[in-house]
Amino acid sequence: MKTNFEHSCALQGYDAKAITEALSTLPEAIRGPITAVTKLVVMNPVANMESETDEKWAPDYDNLNQEKWCSVFDLNKDDNNPSGFRFVGSGYDRTGAGADGAGLCFKDDETREEFVKDHEELYRQWLKMGK
Repeated sequence: MKTNFEHSCALQGYDAKAITEALSTLPEAIRGPITAVTKLVVMNPVANMESETDEKWAPDYDNLNQEKWCSVFDLNKDDNNPSGFRFVGSGYDRTGAGADGAGLCFKDDETREEFVKDHEELYRQWLKMGK
């Protein structure tokens, strides 16, 4: 499901304006990455829904049969990656979580891929700490 921050807040009963205002009070040096990860965390459960009336999917780390898909990014700036940020792959685990944390995994690779493509700049702001 396509996601944006305001719609995701509304579906989950969050006040997008209040969250945005609270984030705006953070020191400038950390505001960008914390705002980015906050938006990703709010939108993630909605992305994992089949429809707006569907229950939220959540990773169950006690369920060894449930796949939890995560993204892998290359943050090394070199000739192969001149921007210092690129998506390099995905994978799933059944019990663990990568650097993106247990809260930013997806029910399947298709959902993960669409979410990352739609929100790549937020991932960049978060993982590169605003750089």
